[in-house]
Amino acid sequence: MIIIFEGPDNVGKGTQIQKILPYLHDRPTHQLHYSAVTGFNTPEETKEYSEKTYFSMFKLLHHYYEEFNFVLDRSHIGEMVYAPLYRNYDGDYVLEIEKVWMGYDFWKQIYLITFVDDPENLIKRDDGLSFTIEPDKKKDEINRFMEAFKKSNIKYKHTINVFNKSIDQVHEEVRKYLDV
Repeated sequence: MIIIFEGPDNVGKGTQIQKILPYLHDRPTHQLHYSAVTGFNTPEETKEYSEKTYFSMFKLLHHYYEEFNFVLDRSHIGEMVYAPLYRNYDGDYVLEIEKVWMGYDFWKQIYLITFVDDPENLIKRDDGLSFTIEPDKKKDEINRFMEAFKKSNIKYKHTINVFNKSIDQVHEEVRKYLDV
C-alpha cells in the first residue's frame, strides 16, 4: 500500500500518519517526507532538482511496492501548489511524471488523501514553519490543493475537510477510506 497525505501546513497530516502506522503491519512501512527544496540560485535550478526528485520518488515506489508499504507526508502534489506560489515556476509538470508511471502495477496501490481546513484554523495552529500566515494566501493554497487533487491521475483519492472534526473523527474517516 502506498498512501500519500497532502494538504496545507498544520492541517494534521503528521498526526494522521502516526495514527495510521499501527494498521500497516502486514509488511515493513517506510515513511517519506517531501518538503521544500532550498539553496538554488534560480527557479529553473529548483525545478530541475524537483523534477528529478519526484521522478525518482515514483521509481522507488515502483521498485519496492511489493515488499514495503509507503506513507508519504507530502509528495509531488504539493509541487502544483507551492511551485507557482513561492518558487516562481509552474508545478503542473508533475502530471507528466505521473503519466510516465500510470501503466505500472504499483500505480493501482496508490491512495491520495488530501486534507483541507479553514484558513483561520490553519493559521491558529501555525508552528512558524509555514510559507504564510496571511488568510488570503492560505485560502489560495487550499484552493490550489483542491485543484491539484482534481488534476492528479491517481485513481484512488479522497478529500477530508477536517474543520470541526476531532483527530479521532478524522482518523476514523482515514481508516474507513483505506479499509484498514
